[in-house]
Amino acid sequence: GGVVSWLSKLQTTVALSTSEAETNGATELVKQICHMRLFLRELGTVQHFPTIVYEDNKAAIAFVEGKENPKKAKHYLMKVNFLKEKDEAGLFKMRKVTTDNQLADVFTKPLADQAFCRYRDWMGVIAQAAAPAASDLV
Repeated sequence: GGVVSWLSKLQTTVALSTSEAETNGATELVKQICHMRLFLRELGTVQHFPTIVYEDNKAAIAFVEGKENPKKAKHYLMKVNFLKEKDEAGLFKMRKVTTDNQLADVFTKPLADQAFCRYRDWMGVIAQAAAPAASDLV
């Protein structure tokens, strides 16, 4: 039930909109999903259902589902088409998630302690025990 893989890195291109930035991130994620599914198949485990991708940007979801005019995404249309192709092939499905419940934010935004702990628990990461005070070590 815990996270198998995660990555946080600065995007190599400048996005002109939040939907473009989300599409860039989703493209990298879906490429990783392709690799993970291939690896699992080599281990003898075949996934029969799409991998769910939680997205908090309505425009990015609309582009993938074909509900938004692709002319608005003309400069990053190859990535939109890649995502559409993989979606139609049943590799993944995007699901709308509220920004407050977007797990990826733990890697990209400063969070209050309560939100950080909630995201950490969702990922199945165990809290590290507090280190002993220096005076206790003497």
